[in-house]
Amino acid sequence: MSGKLVCRAVRCVLFVALFSTVTFLVVSNNTEFKVHGASTAVYVDPSKVSFGLSNGTIGTLFNVTVKVSNMDDMRTWQVRLYFNDSIINATRWYEPTTDTSYVFYGKTTLPVPTPPSVTYTHHGLGNGSAGVGSLITPSPSPGQGFTGNGILCILTFKITATPSAGETYSSLLKIDDTKYTYWIKAGTTAKVAFESYTNGHYEIIPELHWLVAFLLLVTATTSVVLAKKTIGKPKFHIKQ
Repeated sequence: MSGKLVCRAVRCVLFVALFSTVTFLVVSNNTEFKVHGASTAVYVDPSKVSFGLSNGTIGTLFNVTVKVSNMDDMRTWQVRLYFNDSIINATRWYEPTTDTSYVFYGKTTLPVPTPPSVTYTHHGLGNGSAGVGSLITPSPSPGQGFTGNGILCILTFKITATPSAGETYSSLLKIDDTKYTYWIKAGTTAKVAFESYTNGHYEIIPELHWLVAFLLLVTATTSVVLAKKTIGKPKFHIKQ
């Protein structure tokens, strides 16, 4: 009888050990899947570009960088950035090939169009776009593309119009057109939309506008304080 009990005990121990091992493997695999399954993202950096008239005159140039994160074996990318072409214009673009953060650093690429030219399209009043892209050549085998976070490209814009006093000029730096901003995985030909798109923003605000807003705020605050003092002041009556 004791022998049977021992046998059952051994079986129970083996079962628990096996169950624990399987559970550990499942949890480990699920955790790994979640890490590698993080959302692919493309975004503009910096997210906001601001100027005043002292540093944002007509002809002033500024750069925006388009970056990606959580990429998985990318061999090709394309970006179309929309902007208000009545106040700014895209003048050039380039691949930061000497920057180790560049997605295709150390690889031979075929940029389109050839930098520094951009593919500019006017879509209507106050609506233009710049299209650029690049691919690894020759086309890499699966596993030889880019995986991780990095820089896609840098675009240079020129200020072409400035606002009058009291006005603000602004524009989205819009990259969330899934038809024209996409990537392709190594070993495939399918265009893949990013799972997350974050646009940028440009604005130019005259310093006088800020001054007027500040003075209005001071005036309003002073009026409130004086009103409170007047209301709270005790009244004295002089008897005749």
